[in-house]
Amino acid sequence: MEDQQNNNYKPQVIGSPIFIHYFECCRELKKDFYGLVKHDLKNDQNTILMALDLFRLKNEPKYLDMISEASYKSLDYIDRIKDLELHLFESTYVGFYSCRDIIQKSTQNYPNTSIFGNDCFIFADSAIYSIFELLFSYVFNLSDAAELNFYITSFSEDNFLKCKLDFIVPAHVPSEFADIFANPSQKVIGGLSGLSAYTVKQIVNRYSGSFSLVENNADKSVFSIILYQESEKFNKIL
Repeated sequence: MEDQQNNNYKPQVIGSPIFIHYFECCRELKKDFYGLVKHDLKNDQNTILMALDLFRLKNEPKYLDMISEASYKSLDYIDRIKDLELHLFESTYVGFYSCRDIIQKSTQNYPNTSIFGNDCFIFADSAIYSIFELLFSYVFNLSDAAELNFYITSFSEDNFLKCKLDFIVPAHVPSEFADIFANPSQKVIGGLSGLSAYTVKQIVNRYSGSFSLVENNADKSVFSIILYQESEKFNKIL
């Protein structure tokens, strides 16, 4: 019975443009993600090898310090990457999630969070919870005292219901990260913050949604996420 159910389900997944796009984006993100990780780790290893050669040549303790610093940096980077990997790729559940629930669970460490607007159920996977951690912890490094405001609105586009989530972050987005949010083909040089910004953009893209930086001032930035909302018409194309 289980095999029969799987056989009945697979043609629907394979034939759906939404799911075809979803799995293609998952594969692309995984390839790019680990390409950037290898780039960052290679930089640290080059630093270690250079310092080691200099120490052999000059026998000065400062080069041992460089080796130690680069080694600990690599170990910390690997530990943080292991945290980021969880749920960033294919999810065990792709379906509809409560927008309000996502916000509440993703901002448990930020008590000064306000949510405005009626709830809606959006098409996503479990990585949707990760995008706010990536932004708040890895791109902005926000303190738990940060004041966050979220605005949920529903609208119709091309006869599909969509949900728009606008949120305000009390921090400025550095230009290199703003370029990543503005341009999908923007080259990411590396580093944990740049990798996180790129990953956020690509996660939302795999839901056939859009992620944009609407406003970027010295003391605040405004983001907007638009995703498909659960509806009879959308369900028919899944």
